[in-house]
Amino acid sequence: MEICCAQIASVFEEPDTSLAKAENAVQIAVESGADLVVFPEQFPTGWDPVSTLFFRRSRWADSQAMVQDCMRIWCLDSGLTP
Repeated sequence: MEICCAQIASVFEEPDTSLAKAENAVQIAVESGADLVVFPEQFPTGWDPVSTLFFRRSRWADSQAMVQDCMRIWCLDSGLTP
């Protein structure tokens, strides 16, 4: 099994931008033969306990669901197992 550790910086509280960076990293990793792509903890949101998203739980939950859906789709599209 080939594992890729995607050490890329997220964009604080901008999951759409961070996920676009993740998509590019997944494509590069798969083209290089990766079976598994691993991202840093809290990568999609750049989460920080003092961030505004932390205090707006409904938006936080929506962001987490969006992130999970996007990552699942990218894995499936790339032939990886989510």
